[in-house]
Amino acid sequence: MRPCAIVLFKKHNINEKNYNHLCDNHAGGTITFGKAFIIGMSITMIASIFYVIAWEITYARSGDWFMEQWSNGEIVKLKESGASDADILKAKKEWEGFVEIYKNPLVRFGMTLMEIFPVGLLISLLSATLLRKKEFLPSNNN
Repeated sequence: MRPCAIVLFKKHNINEKNYNHLCDNHAGGTITFGKAFIIGMSITMIASIFYVIAWEITYARSGDWFMEQWSNGEIVKLKESGASDADILKAKKEWEGFVEIYKNPLVRFGMTLMEIFPVGLLISLLSATLLRKKEFLPSNNN
């Protein structure tokens, strides 16, 4: 997973907290788990889509070069670890197959989405769990 996955969700908690503060006047400073989770997942989906679009733009600019560097790097790692020639040949064939599959934009979309979406899901669950507790973010109207 890329480190920027966490950065993309930096405002995630802040946005849910702002919504929680809006609830101060209407629901005694609480938000239900369901509402907080829906807000979190909405943020997750938007951030994930932007992440995938950014990767598609990057991939379009680097394309085959990126995949070539990645697969060559993995083969070099195998050689340095002392893998047998048969293992190296097998890995080369597997990487050739992966490179072909990765040319499909739908496969690439799904793989890229799965880099960031689980992070957003976990943050949404954690945020919704914490924000439903009135003590976690006490009302400013006390």
